[in-house]
Order: sequence, then structure tokens, then C-alpha cells
Amino acid sequence: MPSPISIIIVHYNHNEVLPYCLDSIILQDIRDIDVIIIDDCSDNNPLPIIEDYRQRGLCINYIQNEKKLFPKDSRIKGIEAAKSDIVTFIDADDWIYGKYSLNILINRMKNENIDILHFSTYEVDIDGNTRTRDFSKPYAKYLYGDECFSFYCQNSLPGHNVCGKLFSRRVLEKSLPICKKITPHRYSEDLFLYTIFIFHANVYLGMNVHVYAYRTPAAPLQYHAQKGMGRIVTLYTMNKYLVPYFSEYGCSQENIKLLEHYLSVFYLENIKNYCAYIRNEHKYDNKIYMRELLQYCPSDKYLEALLFFYQQIDTDKKNVYELEKNYSKLCLQRDALKTKYSYLKWRTKYVVKFLDIYISIEKRIRQCISRKRKNNS
Repeated sequence: MPSPISIIIVHYNHNEVLPYCLDSIILQDIRDIDVIIIDDCSDNNPLPIIEDYRQRGLCINYIQNEKKLFPKDSRIKGIEAAKSDIVTFIDADDWIYGKYSLNILINRMKNENIDILHFSTYEVDIDGNTRTRDFSKPYAKYLYGDECFSFYCQNSLPGHNVCGKLFSRRVLEKSLPICKKITPHRYSEDLFLYTIFIFHANVYLGMNVHVYAYRTPAAPLQYHAQKGMGRIVTLYTMNKYLVPYFSEYGCSQENIKLLEHYLSVFYLENIKNYCAYIRNEHKYDNKIYMRELLQYCPSDKYLEALLFFYQQIDTDKKNVYELEKNYSKLCLQRDALKTKYSYLKWRTKYVVKFLDIYISIEKRIRQCISRKRKNNS
């Protein structure tokens, strides 16, 4: 008898909390669950924990990445290994609520031929306090055909995480070719993947039942800054590659414009985190600041992303041209520095020049936002 559901867990250094996740699966009132754990080169081996749960009757397919793939490619590996027609994703530090949760949802999904079944998520902080995660709230209604993607685009791309949902194999297999082809940044891969999944969905159903528990990470400012930076690269990648892909598949121009608009809105939200970090770092000793900046400074892709979104915001062609010229000049200087200096020296000099352009773009963006606010008031 085939497994009723495949659960894909991407694991990286979560040995302490992985048992909570597996306990919540083994407690479900359905048997033969196909559990796939993709270990993304953890420092600590999770196999002893996995073997313990195998002995307790949980069917676990353990896959260890030979090199670090990060969540997007690890999840793709999990999809390819899945045996069931229904697939869900759980992060290794999260868990499922309720003994009957999955059984009820699986039956609903099978009986009604649903492609995406979206349920509510509890957010759990380090003290164990819970609250509904507003970001992950489902829209409690049926959507059919093109309406799935239209509603998603017209409502600010809500609930765009892949956890907290059940997916049909049909949708995931249809999405795999483009998912493999494009590599976004490791942060916000959820937004990238789910946007493709819902584009290929024929039937969506949202249910206001709390099934998923999301553990809120206690992360320092540097983590949020780095994540904000990564999201911007992902948003840029989506604009560059996914928009043409959707157009080729017959997506309406109205939805394409809305998608581009909300990707730009997310960009503005995420840049605030990184700007705050950059400004905060100026308080440090210069050597420490440079060391930190070298660690978190993004690649050329990030500058390209900044320029791209700046062009979306500023209508003054002269400003845009000046920044493009400075960026081209920076690329030439970087190539010259590479041949003249060792890695650390050329990288340090490049970062200083990068920062000049970054601050210039950030200042222009803030001016554009200020002008827009004045015009709207």
C-alpha cells in the first residue's frame, strides 16, 4: 500500500530539536508515513536520532548532501525522493499539532482533488508562548484554475512559505524543471518556490485550522541584516527569470505587473534591515567594521539588484544613468584590483568602493520614498 503522505525535512544542525519534530509525526494516527530527511552537511551527525525513530516504527529515508546545497536544492532532492502523491514540508526545528491533523487534511485533499491545501500556523517563541502567525494565514476559500495565481498576485503574495501546506505531486513535478534551472539566494527560497507552485495549481483551499508550529529563532541583528540582503538577491532573481517564465506560460500582463510591484515592495521592506545594520556598524572600530563587512558584504549580484529596484523607484533618468555609470566603473576597478592585490587586500578595497555606491543608492531611495510620500499627502 502506497504511503499516504511524504514529509520532507531539511536538517542542518538541529539535533537538539529534531526529536520534537519526529515525535509530532510518529504521534499521527496514520501509518506508513514516508519521512525524508535531507541533511545539509550538519556539523553533528543526526543518524543516531534517526535510527532511534526507525526502531520505533517511523519509515525514514535519510539523504546526506555531499556538499552544502541550502534549503531550495535540498527540498528539490526531497521532492524527487518522495513516494506519495501528497507532499508536505516541515523545518527540522518545527512540528505538527494534533494527533488527527494530517489524516483529516489528507482525506480532504484526496476527495476534492486539491493541489494546495493551506492551513494555519502557530508561532512559538523561546518562552513557549504561542500566537497565530499572521504572515502564514490561509485565505479560507476555494480557488480554481488561473484564479489561484491571480488571487496570490492581487493580494500582496500572502502566505508564501512552503511549510504549513500540503501539495499534490502533480504541481511539484510540473514546477521542478524551472525550480532546478534557477538558483535564488539561500534566503527567501520559500517565496521563490511557492510562487512557482501556486502558478501551476488548479485547485487551492485555505483552512483556518492550526496544524503547523513554527519556532521563532532568537537571531542577532547580523542574521537579520544578512537575511535581508539575501532576500533582495532572491527578489531580483525572480524579477529577472520568473517574470519571463510566467509570461511564456500565458500569465496575464495584469498579474505580471502586480507580481513585479509586490516584489519591489518586499525589496523596500528588506533593505531597511540591511541599511540599519550598515549604519549601526559605523559605531565600531574601523578594522572590526571592515572585517564584519567583508563577511556580510554581498556579491556583484546584490549591486545589480539594488540598481534594478532603484530603476523601478526613481523616474529621474539622469540619476539612474549616473549610478549605472558608477557601477560599470566599479566593476572595472574590481578587475584591476584582482590582478594587483591578494584576495583580502583587493576585497577590502573593493568593499570600500562598493559601500560608496551602496550609500549613494540608499540615499537616493530614501529621497524617492520621501518625495512619493509628499505627493501622496
